[in-house]
Amino acid sequence: GKAACKAELQKQFGLEVRPDIPLIGIVSRFAAQKGFDLVRGMLERALEDMVFQVAVLGTGDIATEAWFHRLIETHPAVGGHIGFSVPMSHLIEAGSDFFLMPSLYEPCGLNQIYSQRYGTLPIVRATGGLDDTVINYDEARGSGTGFKFHDISPEALYYTLGWAISTWYDRPQHFRAMQQQAMQQHFGWDDSAQAYVRVYQHAIANRRAV
Repeated sequence: GKAACKAELQKQFGLEVRPDIPLIGIVSRFAAQKGFDLVRGMLERALEDMVFQVAVLGTGDIATEAWFHRLIETHPAVGGHIGFSVPMSHLIEAGSDFFLMPSLYEPCGLNQIYSQRYGTLPIVRATGGLDDTVINYDEARGSGTGFKFHDISPEALYYTLGWAISTWYDRPQHFRAMQQQAMQQHFGWDDSAQAYVRVYQHAIANRRAV
């Protein structure tokens, strides 16, 4: 199913339909908070140095929109749509191999959670909810649910992207194991609800003790 989604994503976004190239998905509001200064500072260099494709969907900052427009028009490995589309967002989540989310800060974040359910490994900055919900790749064990970096710099993002892409090519068994681990993660409200119940029970017990 994921292979079919990837082929359809490549077709719809004007990319070469190839299963043997990793595909990086981006679905976001184009804003400084979302780390697009980092993306603009490294993506063209990465496209020169590494073999991968990009599918982007987003809107927001005018300069970032113009930059992606130019990249989509001039680089055959980049496809996208500047705007908003729920069906396209789901196709990118379902068809991508990795999901790029290099936010400067992110109290919660949802796309990294959606991505894991789709078996799409997130590449994120270790901040807020992204750090809480993504397990960094352990190369020794071949485990984890994504790839994390800490420094707010294009270089940190560049090398983490390279780490993810090298895992795809050089350690495919790790990539597949991480997909399975990611899809098994649970972020439902039932766990949080039970935690709230325990907090209230503790408060009630303390009140009664007084």
